[in-house]
This record gives sequence, structure tokens and C-alpha cells, in this order.
Amino acid sequence: MIQIIDFLKNFDETLLPGWEAQRLMSPPYRGELDMNAILAKQPKQGAVAIILYYKNDELHFILTQRQEYEGTHSGQVSFPGGKKDGNEHVLDTAIRETKEEIGVALSQEHFCCSLSPIYIPPSHFLVSPQVFFMQQITEFTKDVREVKEIVEVPLIQLFLADNKTNKDIATSQGLIKNIPAYTLNEKIVWGATAVILSELEQILNQMLDTIH
Repeated sequence: MIQIIDFLKNFDETLLPGWEAQRLMSPPYRGELDMNAILAKQPKQGAVAIILYYKNDELHFILTQRQEYEGTHSGQVSFPGGKKDGNEHVLDTAIRETKEEIGVALSQEHFCCSLSPIYIPPSHFLVSPQVFFMQQITEFTKDVREVKEIVEVPLIQLFLADNKTNKDIATSQGLIKNIPAYTLNEKIVWGATAVILSELEQILNQMLDTIH
């Protein structure tokens, strides 16, 4: 598994698969978006943290389940993260929001690479996923106002075909849509989080293909 971390730390971000990987878990009503057109609309900027770490000698990553609230992403499963604060770098956004939401103190020394930005139309956010590695995490302190549950997922679950399916999901518009989703630790993961995980999965598959 150390090979995975070394691979990510040295990954050439110009080779990110982007939409080709994201589309595999994207809702069918979403197509590839023109980034210049998105930026012209001045979306809100944000970042999320994909934290890889060892638990019981196995690589895991962290998801959070949001609290129920009056808003677009109520109750959804997501990565720690949030809105960019002023002129801060998206890397610093991911670090700050992770500390605030789950009490994990990331630093730039833990940074591995960035994944492709993803635009989330319902909330008009452009989100930059940041990948980190920590040897271990000994304690979580969740912000109970935002986080209902912290979910520790073995990375291997990402590659299991049985964990990918299509689910009838109630969208933010109140419509029921049949949407690609992961089932991870019995949580249904769809939308932007699934799209981000899809790119990570495809990148790691590239690495595994070169090994074999």
C-alpha cells in the first residue's frame, strides 16, 4: 500500500483523467461542463480533503455524514471540506475545514496531490479535491452542528464491483432519479462525492495496471 502513497505524491496532475473518470459515477443528467463558462459565472469556491491513513495496517479514507438541515446537501455523505475563506489557497481551505469539522490536524506536509475540480450546480460551488496522507489518526472530534457521523472506509471497498450500483435518489429539486452510487460501509455515496471518488479510483487503477 506504500506504493499507492508514493504514486499519489509523485502523480503528474497534467495526467488527471477528469471527466473521463468522473462521468462513470456522475448523474446521467449531468454532462461535461466547460470550465471557462463555469468560472465566468463566478461560482463560490471550496475544497474537500480526501485523507488516506492506516488503520489496522490497512489504508482507509474518511467520509462524513452531514446533519439534517434546511439546505441542498442535508444528510448527504461527503468529504470534510467547505467554502474558501477570502484569498486563502484551496489547500489551506481543506486543511482548515477538516480541523473544524472532524478535529484532524492536517498540514501541507501531509499533502499528496489535487484531483480535478468539480462544479456542483445546486449549490453553485466549484470544489477542489485535495488528497492527503497521514500515517494514522488517533482521535476524531466532530463538529456536531455539521457532522452527524464520521465514516472510516477501507480503501479496498472503492474497487469492489458489488459496491457500485444505481440507486433511486431524491435530488435537491425533489425529483427521484436513478443515479450511480457507491455503497461504502453501508452508506449510499452519490453526487459530487461519488464523482470525486471515481476519479481517485481510476487513477489508482492506472497504478495497479502498471504493477501487473
